[in-house]
Amino acid sequence: MEFLRRIRHQRSLPFLMGAALYGLSAASVLQSIPMIFGLHFTFAGVFIMIALRLYGILPAVFLSVVTLVTGMFFVGFAPAFLFTVIEVMFVGWMMRRRTEHLLIADLIYWITVGWLITGGAYYADTGRMGVDLLLLLFKSVVNGTFNALIADIAMAYLPLRRMAGQRLPEAESGISLQQILFHIVMVALMVPFVLFMIIVSWYQNNSMVERAGVLTEGLAAQLNQELRTWGEEELRGLRLHSLVELSRLNEVLVQMGDKAGVRSYVLDTRDAVVASNVAGRIQKPWEWPAGWQMYPMEAEGLYLGKPAPGSRLYEMAAWEESSFYYSKTLNGLPYLLLLEVPMHVFLEELQPVHTLNYSLVLLFIFLAVMATLLISRRLTRVLHLLGQATADLPQKLREEGEIHWPETRVTEVHRLTTNFRAMSGELLKMFLETVRMNSRLQSQTMQLRESERRLEQLAYYDMLTGLPNRLHFSKYLSEWMEQPAEPGLSAAVLFLDLDRFKQINDTFGHSAGDELIIDVAKKLSGGVRYAPVFRLGGDEFVVLASHRRREEVVETAEAILAALSEPVILQGQEIFVRSSIGISIFPGDAQDAEALLKNADDAMYEAKERGGGQYAFYSEATSESAAERLQLEQALHRALAAGEFELFYQPQYGGTDGRINGMEALIRWKHPAEGYIPPVRFIPLAEQTGEIRSIGEWVLREACLQGKRLQEHAPGLLTAVNLSPRQLDQPDLVERVRAILQETGMPAGLLELEITEEFFIRNQDKAEAALRQFKEMGIRLAIDDFGTGYSSFAQMKRIMPDTLKIDRSFIRGLDQDESNASIVQALITMAHSLKLKVVGEGVETEEELLSLRRFGCDEIQGYYYSKPLPLAELEALLKGAPSAASSDEDREERRGDS
Repeated sequence: MEFLRRIRHQRSLPFLMGAALYGLSAASVLQSIPMIFGLHFTFAGVFIMIALRLYGILPAVFLSVVTLVTGMFFVGFAPAFLFTVIEVMFVGWMMRRRTEHLLIADLIYWITVGWLITGGAYYADTGRMGVDLLLLLFKSVVNGTFNALIADIAMAYLPLRRMAGQRLPEAESGISLQQILFHIVMVALMVPFVLFMIIVSWYQNNSMVERAGVLTEGLAAQLNQELRTWGEEELRGLRLHSLVELSRLNEVLVQMGDKAGVRSYVLDTRDAVVASNVAGRIQKPWEWPAGWQMYPMEAEGLYLGKPAPGSRLYEMAAWEESSFYYSKTLNGLPYLLLLEVPMHVFLEELQPVHTLNYSLVLLFIFLAVMATLLISRRLTRVLHLLGQATADLPQKLREEGEIHWPETRVTEVHRLTTNFRAMSGELLKMFLETVRMNSRLQSQTMQLRESERRLEQLAYYDMLTGLPNRLHFSKYLSEWMEQPAEPGLSAAVLFLDLDRFKQINDTFGHSAGDELIIDVAKKLSGGVRYAPVFRLGGDEFVVLASHRRREEVVETAEAILAALSEPVILQGQEIFVRSSIGISIFPGDAQDAEALLKNADDAMYEAKERGGGQYAFYSEATSESAAERLQLEQALHRALAAGEFELFYQPQYGGTDGRINGMEALIRWKHPAEGYIPPVRFIPLAEQTGEIRSIGEWVLREACLQGKRLQEHAPGLLTAVNLSPRQLDQPDLVERVRAILQETGMPAGLLELEITEEFFIRNQDKAEAALRQFKEMGIRLAIDDFGTGYSSFAQMKRIMPDTLKIDRSFIRGLDQDESNASIVQALITMAHSLKLKVVGEGVETEEELLSLRRFGCDEIQGYYYSKPLPLAELEALLKGAPSAASSDEDREERRGDS
């Protein structure tokens, strides 16, 4: 399971990493850093380049397209970001064979085709080729190379491939010194410049807005000052739209806007231009450019108007068309002053400065790349030669080959070379010393091997007989079991014990006993040459025989008895030795060496009890039921998790009206191989193993869920669920039941918990606390199988259940057995006196039904009305039949089911 979990985890890592890269690239687009003139500095390329390194060209292209769509959808990002797809494809093509120098591959893109694509697209969008185009190109190159540098650094120093569930390629297993120096120089050069440009752009952007505000406010103040010099008659004429005064106002606007480049407009209440320094706009309605958006600035009345985001291929083109607008009402006049400051007023001044900055840094980047590659290559070349000289240094010294040490003027590398040279001299001395020591070690090794052989002889062999001992037997048998067995091949352990050996020892002495043991060992070794013989100690021996048929084991046992049947001469007397043999078979009788030996020992004692001098097999009458029970227990352990259990419901019908008042939930086990297994087979096993706790909790939860569902068809329908004695042993049973009711929404008053009468009698004190709490919660209680445990009604008064269910044994043949009829009638009468509901269980015939009705039984349950039904059939029954009355045909069919 752990292996499967790890495999699933490794398969999910690439998707998780891809989702993370998309989230970061999209966030970078949505939160790009605004520069001046509509330029943005975005880090989305970092994560797209990482995706290119991790997954290849196609996933990286897909990521760039999805990121573009996200940016255009949320913030109206410029469509020119689509050219990133071409950049990714070019860089991926450049790096199809080499996995290093991502920055260099990106620089090659911009030197070859990148500037052509960007410049051509910008010219097609604006029709201009000037300083603004150079600024766009330089910014794009810096942004792209900076992203490539950061992506290259991340791939080199972060475990991104492991996080993506990939193995590190051999080519990327280490970081070269040249790569480290290259990264250090480029970071030291580019990071400060990028920060500098961001800060400068922020500063100049604020300065530009401030200048626009100061300029427009000054012009507005100048116009108001001019109007204050006008006489009252002139102002009255202006209010009355006199052409003379409006013409004079127009001349004032022309004089104000000529030098500053500001376009001035005076609008009347109908938004018509009545005066302007732009001749073509006078006497025309004021119209804002279509699709423009106005952005308020910090200065009051000042706005930035420009085309909506995404309306132009490049945001910079939209920025160059934009203008600052300032509006203010003329004092005491029904006119609005509108001042327009075109953006080109500032662009002509600031764009050349930014272009110069970008061009300088690009020059520095190019020079730094070339210088870093040249210097690092020269330095690493010396280190490479030093690595070649020190590779397999001991072998070179052993062969006395000439070592060529590199020469360099770099102090640190020169010291390293000197140290290796000195080290090689010491290694040569150590090698000569090692040769001398080697001859000594060889002789000592021979002595150690001889000692090991003697130790093994002492550890694994019997000193008296020379046979393998008990330790040897355990190791031998364990190794035999672990090896892949041939089809049909088994092992038999034959455990031998000499009969009356203690008497021989006591009569002739221990030395004679040792002679007898030696003689027996020789006879065993000669009598069963095809099977190893072991002496466990004393007069106990073991023979391990491989076999395919049981008859072969019998032949081996008889051969042992025949070999030991010959007399032995001890101290001039002829002694007959007999042996008892116990036999156990692997794998039938046991699965490990210790158990096999124990079983064979038990069988040997059985042979002795039979009189000795014979053999006996362990467990000759094998217990098939035990094996079957073990298999059933293993299947039961998996059944709940595998979803093999189902609930059937047997309806409970009113004794008088025949309507369905309730139902009893009954568990069924649908085994995948055997089909439905009767509860009588698996319920006792579940009780013994403790599985009944989890099964019972599942039954309760499922019955409550389905019982709540059935309320739609039969409101007030009671659901009865059996409680196992093992469940009642749980200290948190009440809390578990309360939680299930809350989880399923099942009303407590519609749940009835059943316990058997036998358990109630034996465990009254133990179960009383839990049963009382159930009663307090509103749950109904029922005593099942009532009448079989000889309990009294006085005992039940301590708990006072709601229902008594009379056992089937009293119902069967009720119309023919007068004794049973009297008992049932008395039980019903006494139960009714205590206001208990009575349910007759197992009713199968009409005669039994009529008898129970005559006695006043409240409810009927049994095959006469219905066998246990699955949920779907019960729903159909509840929908189709308002009462329990059944036709004679139906009853005959149900009687057949019983």
